[in-house]
Amino acid sequence: MSGRVDWARVTAEAVKILDCGFCSQHADDAAPQPFWVGEAYQLGGLVLVARNPASNKELPAAAKQLLRELHRDRSQAAFATWSRWRIAHMIGGPWTQWRRAFEPAVHGFAVPEQLAWLNVVPFCTNDNAVPTKAMLAHGRAEHLAPMLALLRPDAVITRYQDAGLAVAQIPGPWQHAEALCLDGRVATKVAVVRVRSALAARGIRAASASDQSDTPNISPAPSTAPSPEVSGSGEGGLEGVRSGLLAALTATSGYPPAGRAGYTSVGDRPIWAFVDRRVSSVLVKFRVAPPYRVASAVAARLGDAGMAAEVKDVRSRSGSTRLWVFLERPADLASLQAEFHQLWLDYQRLK
Repeated sequence: MSGRVDWARVTAEAVKILDCGFCSQHADDAAPQPFWVGEAYQLGGLVLVARNPASNKELPAAAKQLLRELHRDRSQAAFATWSRWRIAHMIGGPWTQWRRAFEPAVHGFAVPEQLAWLNVVPFCTNDNAVPTKAMLAHGRAEHLAPMLALLRPDAVITRYQDAGLAVAQIPGPWQHAEALCLDGRVATKVAVVRVRSALAARGIRAASASDQSDTPNISPAPSTAPSPEVSGSGEGGLEGVRSGLLAALTATSGYPPAGRAGYTSVGDRPIWAFVDRRVSSVLVKFRVAPPYRVASAVAARLGDAGMAAEVKDVRSRSGSTRLWVFLERPADLASLQAEFHQLWLDYQRLK
């Protein structure tokens, strides 16, 4: 089964977690953490389910701000921004559960933007303690079950026994075959092979061979989730494009824009993106990693979309190479955003 996600209801479930008195009462720092759903997720897709977020790593200030905005605005745009940030943080860290378990299991079958990550218990526990039976029961009934019903995944991959048991008690299309469980802090090769074989047997399409490199050639499916709202043309329209670009860069990197004399920067040191606004277009320069194959491939795809993009040196700094992208209309921002995941992965190679 495939189809469009009901993003309004998904957003409502995320806000429901932030509103939840039980979760706030039992959460470390009274701060529940909603799930994330990739913008290219479609009904009948792949869902990852873990037990609960670890409390030994505090959420960055940027993430806390995004949660405050989601709680305040209760909007699909705010949820999309939270999900984008969460995915970027998971990959850029990378999270142990992703790198050592989920990623090896789904590699070649789906990229993060095509996945959803749910927790049975949507909050960190005090001192990282194992969730109680009451917490697990509440999370399963009030938060996990409604989300699985909305996402209708064809397959669910779980980590640890508590997550596997919770999913097993929720009826749905994911129950038609053996459970897909990854136990242990580091998933064994046997467990990973078993999960991957089951995904193939269920007809879940694997990516092409070119998508299975360290920096896969990702072309996400068209998003049905909201993008930054930009419209119009001319000076006002360009300012909207520039604002939307900065918001999207911030959501991906987790770093707020920093104004400079001649440009606005986004990212940690070394800076990831440099945004300048010209009279007839918005220029963004991405820091990219040699030998620049990823950047060149992105530039080619953007060129096919009718945009001006090229990999070239910065004249003022010898030996400094960037991906230059010019945006002239709102549609250009949507095309560029589809490349953010790959550009972010490429940037991580420099750190």
